[in-house]
Amino acid sequence: MKVPAQLREHRNAALMVAILAFMLLAVGVLTHQAWRTARTHERAVNTALQGYATFAAALYRERLEALTFTSLSPMRVFASNRVGDRARAFPSARTLHDSVMAVVNCRCRTVLQPNYVFRVDLASGEFESAGDSVPYEVQRWIVASLPASLKDYQRTQTYGSVVGPANGAERVVYFSARRNARGDVTAVYGMEPARASMDSSVFEEGLDEAMLQGVVLDDSIPNDSLVTVRAFFKSGTLRFASRNGFTSPHVGKEKLSEQGGGFALTATLNPAIVGRLVVGGMPKSQLPLLLGLMVLTLALVAAAIVLTWRTWTLARMRADFTSSVSHDLRTPVTQILLFAETISLGRLRTVAECRREARVIAEEGRRLLDLIENVLHFARSERYELPINRRLTNLSVLVRDVVDTFEPMAAAVGVSLRATIEEDVGARIDAPALQRCLRNVLDNALKYAHAGKEASVGLVLMGSRASVWVDDRGPGIPSADRQRIWQAFVRLDRDMNQATGGSGIGLAVVRDIIVRHGGVVRVEDAPGGGARFVMELPEACRLGPRAVEDAAPRDDTYRVGEG
Repeated sequence: MKVPAQLREHRNAALMVAILAFMLLAVGVLTHQAWRTARTHERAVNTALQGYATFAAALYRERLEALTFTSLSPMRVFASNRVGDRARAFPSARTLHDSVMAVVNCRCRTVLQPNYVFRVDLASGEFESAGDSVPYEVQRWIVASLPASLKDYQRTQTYGSVVGPANGAERVVYFSARRNARGDVTAVYGMEPARASMDSSVFEEGLDEAMLQGVVLDDSIPNDSLVTVRAFFKSGTLRFASRNGFTSPHVGKEKLSEQGGGFALTATLNPAIVGRLVVGGMPKSQLPLLLGLMVLTLALVAAAIVLTWRTWTLARMRADFTSSVSHDLRTPVTQILLFAETISLGRLRTVAECRREARVIAEEGRRLLDLIENVLHFARSERYELPINRRLTNLSVLVRDVVDTFEPMAAAVGVSLRATIEEDVGARIDAPALQRCLRNVLDNALKYAHAGKEASVGLVLMGSRASVWVDDRGPGIPSADRQRIWQAFVRLDRDMNQATGGSGIGLAVVRDIIVRHGGVVRVEDAPGGGARFVMELPEACRLGPRAVEDAAPRDDTYRVGEG
C-alpha cells in the first residue's frame, strides 16, 4: 500500500511544483509588465515635459530675435543709407547718439538705450564715440573683432554683434555696416546697450510676450511662474536670469542667432505646474513594490530552469542560425540596433552625442538599403526592364554629397577620402541610380584601400561627356580580370580567403546603370597605385545659374533588345 501512496505523493508534489512554478512565472511576468508599464508611463511624462520645456525655449528665442531686431531700429536705419567713399562724408557718432536718444526720450517705441555709440572708419581704423567714455581696451577690442564679424555679415543683414570679454567684463556690442555707393562696407556704426535697458526691453519683455500661457491653456498664469529663463554668454557666464529660479530636470535649450548676440538660452519648467501640463501629474514610484515582487520571482525562478532548458536550447540554436547570416547584412543591422538602443535608453547626455549616434544609424541604414537596392536592381534587370528617369542634374553637387556621406565610414577604417570635383558640371541622369553606382564603387574602394592610405574621388567635364573616377591604394586589378569583375557573382581568386566579402553584384549593378545611361565604365591603374574605376556619362555640359531648376524630367525606359 505504501508504493501507491508514495506515487500519489510524488505526483501531488510534482503537481504542486508545477502549479507553484506556473504561479511564480505568472507573478514574474505580471511584475515585469507592471515595471515596463510604469517605466513607459514615466518616460512618456518626461518626454512630454521635456517637449514643453523645449517649446517654451523656442518661443522665448523667437521673441528675443524679434525684440532685438526692433530695439536696434534707429541704428539699423541710420547705417542703411549709402554715402561717399571718403571718411569726411560719414555722419559722426554724435549724430547717431542724438538720433537714438531722441527715440528713447520720446518713448514712442521700444529701443535699447546705449551706454555709448561709436563709429569705426574701416579705411583708417579711426574709432569715434559719443555718450559714456569708452575705455581704450574696449576700443581696441571692438576694432580688432569687427573684421571677423564682418566676414559673416551678409548683404541682407541689417545688424550684427560682437560678443566677448573686454576690460574685465563680458560684453555684447551691436553694429550695422555702412556701405558706399558700390555696396562696399566702409564704416561701421554701433552701440553697447545699457545692461538695465537690455534686461527690461529684451529679456524681460521677451518673457512677458512669449505666449507661453497657451502651453498650459490658462492665460491667468504669468510666464515667470511657468518657467525660469536664463541667457548665457558663449563663455558660459550667466547674462540674465528671470525672477523665479526653478530647479527641474526638464530644461529646454535654444541659441540666439549670432547677429542677436549668440546667447545660449534655457527654459526650466516650474515643477509645480506638472499637474497642469500632464493629466495625473508625474507618476509615483512603484519601485519598492516592484522590487519586492522581482526578488520573490527571482528567488523562485530557479524551479523553472529545468523546464525552460529546452527553450534555451532552441533559442541558442536559433541564435547560432542567425549568426550564420551573411556578414554584409549582419554588420549594418548590428550597428543600427546598438546605437538605437543607446538612444532609446537615454544614455546620451548632449544633443551633439545624440546627433552623432543618429548619424551612425543613418549611415548603417544607408549601407543596408544599398545592399537591398542592389539586389532589387539586379532582380529587375534580370526581368529585362528597368526605368531610367533622366533629368538635368548638377553632378558636382551629387558627387560631393555622396563623398560627404562616406567620410565617416572612411575615417572609421583609417582611410583618408580626398575629392577633386570640378564645379558646375551637369548631365542628364537618373540621380538616385547614379548615387547607387558611386556608393557601390566607393564602398568597394574602402574595402581595398588599406588603413593609413587614401581613396580619391574625382569629377571632370570632357567636352560633352562627364568622367567620374574613384581611386584606391589597394592591390589593383590584374589586366586579365578587368572585364570579369563587372559580371555578377565574380570574385578574384586572391580574394576568396580574404575578409573583404561582398554580395558579388555591386559592380554588375554599376555597369548596368551606366550602360543604360549610354555611358561606359572601365577599370585601369590609378596614378598613385591601386585601381581606378572610371564612369563616363554622355550629354554633359557646363551648368548655367538656373539650368537644373528649369530642366524638365525625361523618362528613358530601357528594354533589352531595343539597343
